[in-house]
Amino acid sequence: TTVVSSLRAYDSLMQAERGKAELAASLAKVKILKLALDQHSLVAIADQFGKITYANDRFCSVSKYSREELLGQGYRIFNSGYHTREFFSNLWQTIGEGRVWQAEVKNRARDGSFYWVDTTILPFVNPDNQALQYVGIHTDITERKQAQASLQSSEAQMRHLFSVSPIAVSIERLSTKQRVFANPRFAEMFNTTMPLAIGAD
Repeated sequence: TTVVSSLRAYDSLMQAERGKAELAASLAKVKILKLALDQHSLVAIADQFGKITYANDRFCSVSKYSREELLGQGYRIFNSGYHTREFFSNLWQTIGEGRVWQAEVKNRARDGSFYWVDTTILPFVNPDNQALQYVGIHTDITERKQAQASLQSSEAQMRHLFSVSPIAVSIERLSTKQRVFANPRFAEMFNTTMPLAIGAD
């Protein structure tokens, strides 16, 4: 009986040690994943009321708020005024139902400047599907959005210049040979209307 008890105690001890080793390995993996995430993404955690309880260094750096200034604040602190009320209503309805929400968001930093983030919010819920907290993972896409805006501005300026040009201008898509732009002078020269000039082969 003493031998059996000793063996059982030894087996329990070995299982406990294996459990500790597995836990340590899991924690090490989580630490590596967190480090990788922190290097790339802006990460913030909010409670069920939307109050920030955690923000990583990158989140603070891009938003220009210190961690102390962010803790306890709601996400409204970043409201740029760009998005509609319906945009945020959809956000809260989605995560309130325990579903993941994703969109590009224009935020206002502490100094009044604007920045864009590709945002994913993951709700963590209890067994009754009630939200316990929300984890926001954001990627800074400000440079890409600025490049897009610059390109759109350049295209608008080009179209304006072509539109008022006294020279006939037509632009065709190389792959299909279909005309995608024609200025008024082109339509006048070929005795056609603008809608007919555009889209013609």
